[in-house]
Amino acid sequence: MLPKIFGEPNDKDTQFTAVLKKYQDFVLIGGVFAVIIVVIIISTASTSQRTGTWRYGLCKTFLERYVQYPTNLKILTTGEKQNSAQIGYLTTNSYGSRESQLMECFFNTGGGRVVINKITLDRKPLQENFIKEFNKTIPIIMAREDLNLELPPRLSNAIEDLKFE
Repeated sequence: MLPKIFGEPNDKDTQFTAVLKKYQDFVLIGGVFAVIIVVIIISTASTSQRTGTWRYGLCKTFLERYVQYPTNLKILTTGEKQNSAQIGYLTTNSYGSRESQLMECFFNTGGGRVVINKITLDRKPLQENFIKEFNKTIPIIMAREDLNLELPPRLSNAIEDLKFE
């Protein structure tokens, strides 16, 4: 049998303590199962890959096409609202220069079609011709089943972990 953690019931116990001591085997087994379930939930939540919505996928696709000759493109932060998506990224160009920028894509979903209204790069709007050309390809991109919606891992709070080679 299991060890008696709470001790044996006696006459000096309150009603709660007496019931606790009487059923301490069930309490112990229930507590062990509860701890195991919490550990399983935490481990699966921390190891599962976070995914974004189609807004993030379209904005990321535009970013990958827009950045000129990205020898290294690292997405650092993301965010989504009802009609927009933000991507903070670090890029290394062909000259070895690094830049950290924020791209925000604004969407219009009226008329059964998805259209990008405006894209800003560090709060400055991009030229309309880039957006018009990309809007023509949105139905094809949305039809693809392999649209990458995988979000980057969360940034660490430790300053040593934020160094990028």
